Amino acid sequence: MVEPNRITETLEKFGSDATDAIRSASRYDDTEEWVVHQARKSFVAGAGAGAVPGAYWVLGPVDVIYLVRTMMTTAWGVGVIRGCSIDAATDLALILAVWSGHVDPADVRMQLARESIVEFRDSQHGVSRQFLKKVSTKVAAKIGAKVAGKVVGHHIPVVGPIACGGVNAYFVRSIADVAEHYYAEKEAFSTY
Repeated sequence: MVEPNRITETLEKFGSDATDAIRSASRYDDTEEWVVHQARKSFVAGAGAGAVPGAYWVLGPVDVIYLVRTMMTTAWGVGVIRGCSIDAATDLALILAVWSGHVDPADVRMQLARESIVEFRDSQHGVSRQFLKKVSTKVAAKIGAKVAGKVVGHHIPVVGPIACGGVNAYFVRSIADVAEHYYAEKEAFSTY
């Protein structure tokens, strides 16, 4: 089970510092190369966590935190490669909100225009804890549905680790797709 509080804690702890993503992604000229690199890393981590039967009960939480961090880095990296300015906390919150289904993709431009709404912004801390909790609950549900399959599937020799890694790679690619859309909207919004 993926706990929303763990996701919220991860986002609060790591979700406002895009330094590593900026440094890593700046070596790439193409978002597809970047996403493939990130998906491979995530695949290897997921496959490793699922490689030893029974070990996923211990390694699963670490795998999920690594997955969420990789998703964060991937999303920011897409923005870096596209040449966008990165507002780590805001960008990540809105990307995850769209990815999790909390915000409709068609509403991204409106959300960018209304970043100061009470639900979204906390004047002292950036993205509000209330907004992060709502998004974290949806992210946890989306990840949790697949992690349940990883818990069961990792017991199957050879296929289990591949499936565990494949789930991670899927999530990285899907967040990258949302990030592409988000940063395109951000570019369009900033030209107004």
